[in-house]
Amino acid sequence: MVGRTRQVVAPLVALILAAGCGTEAEPGGSDVGGIPTATGAAPDASALQMRPVESITAPDSEAYDRGEPTCGGGVGSACTEGQLLDPDGITLEDAAGKRYGLGPLVADGSDVSSATSVDLGDGTWGVQVALGPAGTTAFASATATAVTMTTPADQVAIVVDDSVVSAPVVQERIDSGQVQISGGFSQQEAEDLAALLGGL
Repeated sequence: MVGRTRQVVAPLVALILAAGCGTEAEPGGSDVGGIPTATGAAPDASALQMRPVESITAPDSEAYDRGEPTCGGGVGSACTEGQLLDPDGITLEDAAGKRYGLGPLVADGSDVSSATSVDLGDGTWGVQVALGPAGTTAFASATATAVTMTTPADQVAIVVDDSVVSAPVVQERIDSGQVQISGGFSQQEAEDLAALLGGL
């Protein structure tokens, strides 16, 4: 599965953490606004992960060469599932080559209870992800910690495949277990990512 999402997430530029927005995914798989909710088979654990940010190194930084990524990016080798799901930490790059030192795994694709492609109404599509109970609890704890920290530890990185697609600053504890990934998706790209994360 590693590498399968690279084509899907190329245009991904933003992540919206939905804290109690009232857009809970339908349980058991159903049709939401004409878009099927992805539920069923076990999702790909390495397709999505959330980790606290411990460090960020820009390409023009003197420390850049000392923070070589664990895999992917500048290393030039695709990440294995084992590397991506290392519970302790990992260093990955974003599309611009910025290197992120990431802390312990908070949640991954196995914590996704449903993933639904949604029309954002501005000509682009997104993916609404609902975490299961364990993922919701872990994510709530991680966001509660992040709001008390200073930059960059006030950020939670969202990793899809072997790339950091977003690392938003957490503004408040998020108890809803709802995460919306958005920014530049076509309908097909959003549906493909939702299907991958939802395990269809």
